[in-house]
Amino acid sequence: MSNEEYKDFLKYIFNEYIQPRIHRIGRYWDHPEMWRNKWRALKRAIDVVNYINKHCEDSEDIYRTFTLERLRRAVDEVEDGVRWNNQLAKEVGFLDAFDTYYDEIIGGLEAELFPESEYELLKDLGFQNPRSDIRAIVYALKAKKKLRSSCNKFSVSHSLNNTTTKLSEVKEKFKESDTKKLEKERLEKSRRWFMGLGQIGQGAALSIGDIALAAGALQFPVSPETQTWGALVSASTGVGMILNGGESFGMNKNV
Repeated sequence: MSNEEYKDFLKYIFNEYIQPRIHRIGRYWDHPEMWRNKWRALKRAIDVVNYINKHCEDSEDIYRTFTLERLRRAVDEVEDGVRWNNQLAKEVGFLDAFDTYYDEIIGGLEAELFPESEYELLKDLGFQNPRSDIRAIVYALKAKKKLRSSCNKFSVSHSLNNTTTKLSEVKEKFKESDTKKLEKERLEKSRRWFMGLGQIGQGAALSIGDIALAAGALQFPVSPETQTWGALVSASTGVGMILNGGESFGMNKNV
């Protein structure tokens, strides 16, 4: 499939699944302060996890740097961000589109198709080299697609809901009062675990941002493709990051 054919395919999906429902997102703008607070909380969690991944040398360094309560709150903020993404994506048709065509969307994905507006958003989410990072993410998503197609029984929406359930369970374990169990949890939540958590948070933020762009909710001009097929390219990538991040520490395996 050529890039032009792929774009036509995405335009078809957008017009069939999303365009008739995109107006529904308007009800969320009745409470702009709630929107801002949710975004800030998710961004704070991403900043915490980015710091861990860039500056903490090992697991012990993480727990010397951050209190258990702050780490629990970061998990809570990421969980809330994924729930928020799932709610918005379901409301305006993105989830129905992904449940039907997600593998086909990922199959035709190319880094060159990302709208220019995405790179500023990615920088804000902690990506230092957005263009090369996107190429790496696209490569990983395509590699994972083969595994997902062969062993994953459930829909994208089911897997996203499973991610929020698992995050909720993890969050409660940070309250563990039994010292031995707490030490076990600390050892399990290594830097690699936090890398997965960061990928989930960044993926949720990317997907939310693109749903907002598609709805014209963000107050800056974007190209027509960013509001149509470009939004599908970016939002599907965000969803893939959520699913891949969950798999990196035990979520969504065979789900």
